[in-house]
Amino acid sequence: AYFQKNRGKVNKAIDTYQRILKLTKNDSSMYPTLRKKVLMNLADLYYSIGDYKKACKFYLEAIKNYPQSREFTWFLYQAGNCYRHLGSSEEAKRFYAILREKFPQDLWTKLSLVML
Repeated sequence: AYFQKNRGKVNKAIDTYQRILKLTKNDSSMYPTLRKKVLMNLADLYYSIGDYKKACKFYLEAIKNYPQSREFTWFLYQAGNCYRHLGSSEEAKRFYAILREKFPQDLWTKLSLVML
């Protein structure tokens, strides 16, 4: 999927990442790092092609399942961005507020200050 993405074959990369998620679903505790990376890559790919609804779904799943992840603030920031693009400014503000409250010094928090 990584190589497909880098070759510009975004839809093929999305399909591959989706298959990996399905294959690891029943054994998610055995593959937490892999699943987190796949969720993040799927979300980022959907975001890059402007499918904010699907991107948001994967960012929210990552937020729910990986709150201790070092990418957690990225997930929050991007979920807020997805909601902003979808026209739901109140939801976007909610995610940006979480960033400001819990991670005041984070880069994504600082960037979120100019989003709304």
